[in-house]
Amino acid sequence: MNIKTILLTLLITATLSLQASEKFEYKKVEYPVYAISQDFMPTKFSNPIYPAKARKEKRGGKVVIGAVVNEKGKVTDAFIKESEVEADLEQACLTSIRRSRFPVASKHSREAPYIIFIPMTLEP
Repeated sequence: MNIKTILLTLLITATLSLQASEKFEYKKVEYPVYAISQDFMPTKFSNPIYPAKARKEKRGGKVVIGAVVNEKGKVTDAFIKESEVEADLEQACLTSIRRSRFPVASKHSREAPYIIFIPMTLEP
């Protein structure tokens, strides 16, 4: 799956109707939440490295990753919000998101750090 397909999948599956005014508590800190949108697409996206065993077993599914993004657009933490995949695929997604970059919040007059939820569909 190439980056354009993944980004398109992100846009299509971004059905989370989170408003910018919503807050999400993570590790006892409240963060503003922004949904994937034209303003908040990754500026650098690292494709997940599909585990060989998962590919061989033709395992896939959907996962929603939460990413804490600092004022420079760097992911400082990532976590699983929802998942229907096994741990090895979750880890591949987490690693991918941790290596990704997101827009600088101040560029869009938004607060930082912020959380963004990234829905991902994995297909072997």
